[in-house]
Amino acid sequence: MLVAHLLDYAKALKVSGVLADGSKVDVFNSTANYEVSTPANVTFSTVNNNVYAAAGFFSDANKDGEATIVVTVKGATTTQVIPVTVKLSNKPSTTESLEVVGTGVAEKIDTNYVAVTAADINAVNGLQTLVNNAVKAVNQYGVEIEPTYTTYVSNYSTTDRTIGTLAQKDTFNVTVVVGTKFVSFKVFVK
Repeated sequence: MLVAHLLDYAKALKVSGVLADGSKVDVFNSTANYEVSTPANVTFSTVNNNVYAAAGFFSDANKDGEATIVVTVKGATTTQVIPVTVKLSNKPSTTESLEVVGTGVAEKIDTNYVAVTAADINAVNGLQTLVNNAVKAVNQYGVEIEPTYTTYVSNYSTTDRTIGTLAQKDTFNVTVVVGTKFVSFKVFVK
């Protein structure tokens, strides 16, 4: 389990159990079912079932750490105490991966291939809207983020056209760069 120091990056604690018939079930979060004990400066929120490092856990910036929480599961006939080691970090969010997706104006046709209408791509900020809708960025905590991209456009299918003058059936390539991560995709104007 990877947990950041900010509540924004808290990870949900999931407790599962096995019934007498062998089937696996999730245990509903309530103090009647289980309790969570945490060390100083690590917090478990019963409201949203999240674990996160509170202020004061790290004495220095840009660090990783670990803590052990204890989950006490209250079964029908027995109580089970389970220690769980959690990883904690106060490092700033950085882009871990970029992926082509299809949302908003970007219709994903295939891996690294999207379509967009001529009206959408030629609109004011059309390229930025396309990139925001076609690229998903995830940070080292597994949280989707919206970083600042550097965008490169190349290989227009019609040499006399650029963003703002594209027509149906035109194609071009886009490369999006964030730090050392990048993703390239082809765009078809529909």
